[in-house]
Amino acid sequence: MKKISALFLMLTALLMLPQTVSGQTVVEFDFLNNSLNLPIGNAENLNAGNLAGKFIGTNGVILSFVNSPTMPTRYYYNAGKNQLQLIKGGQIRFSVTEGKAITKIEITPVAATNNKWDVDNGVGTLSEDKLTWEGNVTTVRFTANGALYLTKILVTIADKNDATVTPDYTEEYTEAASLAEFNKVENGKLVRLNLNNAVITSGMVNGWGHYVQDATAGAHFYCTGLTFEVNDAINGFVFVRKDFNQPGPRIAMTEFTNAMTINVTHGATYTPVEGSLAEVVTAANVNRVIKLTGVAVKGTAETEATITSGDQTLAISNGKTNYAPYVYKEDLSSVDYAKATVTGILWTNTKGDVFKLYPLSITDESGASISTVNVTDVNSVQIYNLQGVRLGQLQRGINIVNGKKVIKK
Repeated sequence: MKKISALFLMLTALLMLPQTVSGQTVVEFDFLNNSLNLPIGNAENLNAGNLAGKFIGTNGVILSFVNSPTMPTRYYYNAGKNQLQLIKGGQIRFSVTEGKAITKIEITPVAATNNKWDVDNGVGTLSEDKLTWEGNVTTVRFTANGALYLTKILVTIADKNDATVTPDYTEEYTEAASLAEFNKVENGKLVRLNLNNAVITSGMVNGWGHYVQDATAGAHFYCTGLTFEVNDAINGFVFVRKDFNQPGPRIAMTEFTNAMTINVTHGATYTPVEGSLAEVVTAANVNRVIKLTGVAVKGTAETEATITSGDQTLAISNGKTNYAPYVYKEDLSSVDYAKATVTGILWTNTKGDVFKLYPLSITDESGASISTVNVTDVNSVQIYNLQGVRLGQLQRGINIVNGKKVIKK
């Protein structure tokens, strides 16, 4: 087990205190009016305003943020208001510059029900409605235990004294030497994950994560604040949390998740897991790229199709969800291939008893194909017709996609 103290990450005396401090000082973080000029996310740009791993501060008070396993902790414009959003598991750490202490924190929510907080280590006292905390500490960490939408935080600080507490946030990290070992760790545990030629096989539609596989297994970086490109190879280690949610094992964020301990090289390759449906559609291959040959593919809806081989079947989704890999948003309803080759990322539900494939490519024997444009920036995809006119999407017939011929029936 590795023991890490959260204190070594704390930002120190980088912020100027008011020149005169008499008694207590109230420091305001006004998210409604964006007093700190933060970037703001919205429905069109889901990832903007992501505060993962960032520090913001004013007048000697520093706030740092950790993402929930399912959604970023972010500054966001929603329902006509700027607000700070946290989902269950998201965290805010409050700390102060040297010689000061936090004595009170007051939360203003968007609605009266947005008061779902826990205080780590039981430091200080939360009011019954959880909108006010009082204590005498140099640092305190709040964890959301539900959906929170906040417009203002007031932090009262005073001079540090003999009663001021510096909480011990030392935490234990289980060692995992590979993705296969990581996937066996109990959900919710902190993990020091060693990555050995782990290759990014796809990015996420919403930009919040990546699919990754090494020689042993696959997993899913999600809301970690780390950024990669498809075909990046990762070596080194990273401090993370094990989470399981659709689609399969997730590598989630902690206070220590950062890229300082990993080395990334571009242009790596990976080997899909090949075999029959019965052989490759297993829990061991969740989040890995699998390749199926000689299978029938038939569309059932714009976003859905079915792979069939003998008496085995597997559902396909073209990934029009926040949890899907990058896929070209092609209409699957007209697909009807008696014999095809399909590659894609295997998915499972939380029980591990329902499998689905996010296709990266579907090719029939005649050479017609639906190909995922699997790139980090989907806006860089270039589609032209044979006359050299750029298109916004595939049209029926022959298309030139990033220099390659793609036929849409």
